[in-house]
Amino acid sequence: MGDFTTILVANRGEIACRVMRTAKRMGYRTAAVYSEADADARHVRQADLAASIGPAEAKASYLDIRAIVSAARRLGAEAVHPGYGFLSENADFARACAEAGLVFIGPSASAIEAMGDKAEAKRRMVKADVPCVPGYQGADQTDATLARETERIGSSSRWRSGRVSSPASNPPPSPRTCRWTECHHGSPSFRKGLSSRRAGRAPLSRAPRWAKTTSRRSDCLFSEDAGSGRPMTWTRPGSPS
Repeated sequence: MGDFTTILVANRGEIACRVMRTAKRMGYRTAAVYSEADADARHVRQADLAASIGPAEAKASYLDIRAIVSAARRLGAEAVHPGYGFLSENADFARACAEAGLVFIGPSASAIEAMGDKAEAKRRMVKADVPCVPGYQGADQTDATLARETERIGSSSRWRSGRVSSPASNPPPSPRTCRWTECHHGSPSFRKGLSSRRAGRAPLSRAPRWAKTTSRRSDCLFSEDAGSGRPMTWTRPGSPS
């Protein structure tokens, strides 16, 4: 990584503010980019330099690679930090920064291309003999193929200590009465779901009412065994991992 004195943070809001605070603590100058809607935003006021990159719509501003690279040049920034979200996992952005002579603070474009897609990343790990959770990586996604692969893998298998235990040694929990709460990975109640959002008692055999959210992470039902008090988690069927 080359030498630089000014870091442009290609993001907004609290994400950009945190990166800037750390950069300033390390002795770097910071540059912000902003859309027309964020001209007076906190991350803009906190930066040493700032440049407008377009209208309010993210696609025309924070996701516009050319606009961000151009802003970095205008502001004299030698490095770009993508924050997270937006263009942080975009190989074209990392490549554009490198081609413009800017230091991209993050993985190389080739690394993002190799590991940015979860399915492709897992195929690479399997090929490299890295222990992975058993699964099906084929292109055929028909119901018949998925059903066959499920039987092959074992629908009740569990991953333990790097090995897959048999269904007989690790049977799925039987329906029982539990204290339960609807929770979400991205919510503040993730760690306090059982204590702060209990919703009474309900048998596990009854389908729960899952909360609809805008987050990309999977919905989960956090529950507590009524007999032992042992926390248990069930993932909503069909939710993305």
